[in-house]
Amino acid sequence: MSTNFNMDTTGFLQTINKLERRFDELTSRESQRRVYENDGVNPEPLDHRLYVLAHEVFTNTGWSMDLFSAAACFDAVLMDECRRFLHGSASVVRRYGLPVWLYDLMNASTLAAYTGEPSERMPKCIRVLTPRELAIRGMAKGRKRYGTKKQRKEDVWQFVRETHRLGAFTMLKWGENEPRSLSIARMMLTDPGIGMSMLRDDAGVDGMGAVPDYRYRRVVAYEEALMNQVEQWDADHGETSRTSAADIKQDSDLIGARYLRDADRLIEAYRHLWDKETPRSSDVLLSAGNRDGGRKDLPLWQNPVMLRNLAISLLGSTLSSDLIVGFEDRDRRTFDRGVEQLREAMSIVEESGFAMMPRLLIDRYDPGVDSLLYCSEEESESRQRLFRDLCEGLACVILYRVTDEALARRLAIALIECETGRYEELVNGVDAACQK
Repeated sequence: MSTNFNMDTTGFLQTINKLERRFDELTSRESQRRVYENDGVNPEPLDHRLYVLAHEVFTNTGWSMDLFSAAACFDAVLMDECRRFLHGSASVVRRYGLPVWLYDLMNASTLAAYTGEPSERMPKCIRVLTPRELAIRGMAKGRKRYGTKKQRKEDVWQFVRETHRLGAFTMLKWGENEPRSLSIARMMLTDPGIGMSMLRDDAGVDGMGAVPDYRYRRVVAYEEALMNQVEQWDADHGETSRTSAADIKQDSDLIGARYLRDADRLIEAYRHLWDKETPRSSDVLLSAGNRDGGRKDLPLWQNPVMLRNLAISLLGSTLSSDLIVGFEDRDRRTFDRGVEQLREAMSIVEESGFAMMPRLLIDRYDPGVDSLLYCSEEESESRQRLFRDLCEGLACVILYRVTDEALARRLAIALIECETGRYEELVNGVDAACQK
C-alpha cells in the first residue's frame, strides 16, 4: 500500500515563494524604468539572490535559465510564462505534494519525447538563446517557436533529462527525512524510467491515477539484492565495504582502495566474458520485472546488471557508457576507450584520493569559457550539455560509494549543480573535521 513520502514541502514552498517575490521585484515596472533610464543597459543582468533561490528550487536546469533571462532582458512573454510556471508549481505542490509535481513534469517530458512534440512546459531557454532568438520564440506559434527540426529533437530529449535531473535534486534536497529518497534519486540518474516509476510509491501520485504497473518494484528489489550480494562477497573475502563520512579522506585504506579493487575486477570480468555469450543488462532487468527472476542462474561476476551497476558506481552514468555499451555490443574500440577512461579515474584516485576524483576528473573535461568563445553556437551548446551530464553522472558515484547519507546528499547536490568549488569545500570541511 502506498504512503505519502516524508518530504520537506514547507521548506520548498517557502523557498519558491521567496523566488516568486524576488522575480517580481526584478521584473517590476520600477526595475524596467531604471534600466530604460540607463540607456537600456541592465547593470546587474544576473541577480545573485535570484540565482541562489532559482537553483534551490530548479537546480541547474532550463527553468532557472528562463528566470535569469526574463529578469535580464524583460521579455514580456517569457516573464508571463515564468510567473505562470512558478505559481502553478507552488499550487500543485501545496495541494498534492512534491512527488506529484515531479511525476507530472516527467510525464510531460516523456510524452514529448514519444510524440516528438515540444511541451508547453518545456523551458524556453533549455538552450542558450540570443535576445532576438528569445523574442522569436515568444512570437512564433506551434513547433516553430522551438527552432529547427534538429533543435526540437535535441531539446525534447534534453527536456527529459532535465526533468529527471530536477527529480534527483529534489529528492536529495527536500527528501532528507524520506528513507527512499536516496535510492529514488540514484535511479533517476541511472535508470530514469524506473526512478520516475518509484514516485508511484507515494500515495499522492498513486491517487492521481498513475499507471497501475508495479513491475518496477521487482526491478528495484532485484538490483538491491545484487548490491547486497556484492557486499556479502566482499565480507566473505575479508574486504571492507563502503565506508563512512569520517573516513572519506582516508581513502588509501578505505574508499580509494575499494574503488581500485572494484575497477580492476570489473575490467577483468568484462575481458573474461568477452568471447562468451552473455545476455544484455536490459534483457535481464526486463526478465526481473516480468517475474522471471532476473536470471538468478548467473554467477555474480557474470551478471551483466551487476557489472553495469558497478561501472556506473565507478565512472557515473555518463562516462561509464563506453565501457558498458562497448562490452554489450562487443565493440572493441568503444570498450577500450571506456577502459582508458576508467584507468584515468583510477590514476586520480591513486594520486589524489577518492574524495577529489570527481572534482579533478571534471576539470579534465571542463570545456572552459575561453574555449567556448571559438566554437559555433551548436558546438558550444553540445559541450555545455555534455559537461552538465558529466557532473550529474559523477553524482551517481557519490551516491553509490559514500554511506554517510547527509554527506552524500550534499556532495551529490554540489555535483548536480556543477558547483565544483562547493564540492571541494565540502570535502575539505570533512577533512578538517576528521583532523580535530
